[in-house]
Amino acid sequence: MHPEKEVPDICDIYVVLQTDALVDSYETYLKRIDRGASCMAQVYKTPGNETYRWHGTSRACRIGEHATTTPCLNPECGICGIISSSFDLDHYGRATKWGRFGRGIYTTEVSSKSDDYALNRHKSFTKALVLASVTLGHPMKLRHNSDQLIEPPLGYDSVICLFLDSYSY
Repeated sequence: MHPEKEVPDICDIYVVLQTDALVDSYETYLKRIDRGASCMAQVYKTPGNETYRWHGTSRACRIGEHATTTPCLNPECGICGIISSSFDLDHYGRATKWGRFGRGIYTTEVSSKSDDYALNRHKSFTKALVLASVTLGHPMKLRHNSDQLIEPPLGYDSVICLFLDSYSY
């Protein structure tokens, strides 16, 4: 957690049930990663080196406020896009215009880091974060920026940040 950030109040927690097609696609990917030799250096000792990670994104509607649970159709609403059809690599860099580790879908163990990217496109006192199952496979561990990456290097399935300074926040 950010040492200088105030701990927010949690107003609501929602479980998002994905379509069978999205679940099947994720499970197929997880099995493919798990079958490969890439999981030999597992971090979490789960099939596919699966874990939960936080993701902060834009919110253009009121989903999560006042019991609003129906995703909007606004293409600028990142959270509704994720809820409706999962993560989309084509949305990479929309908010930040770059990525510390190149093109990818960014998640973190640190909820307060994701909170930095949870941006409302309207006035609101609440934010929304996604807690998602993530398959790491065999992760490459980096201690420095590598913003030219367009995919994990050969032999790796993902990239993990191991910064030990203020970048962690």
